[in-house]
Amino acid sequence: MLQFYRDTLGLTVGYSSPNFAELSAGSGAGIALHRDGATGTSPDGDVMIEFLVEDLATTVGMLTANGVSTDPIRSESFGKISGFRDPEGHRIGLEEPRRRSA
Repeated sequence: MLQFYRDTLGLTVGYSSPNFAELSAGSGAGIALHRDGATGTSPDGDVMIEFLVEDLATTVGMLTANGVSTDPIRSESFGKISGFRDPEGHRIGLEEPRRRSA
């Protein structure tokens, strides 16, 4: 998992041990990966994490270039969204919030 988040998604590793890793997504955002039990996998139905991005098309393009299969970009009232699954099947969302006029 660490290899996927570090090498494919481009997150920076702040700390890593065999059962835990802390990664930074920049701008003060980050995630932690924690091995769950003996198998290292999480049960179905766990929570989805979501990254807010400034340019969804560019982000999806980068992921696709790195071999990640992404959902089509959809426009919603709050912005644009897409998503993908990590190697263990966890759902990860991407959102480009709608730009608000000043």
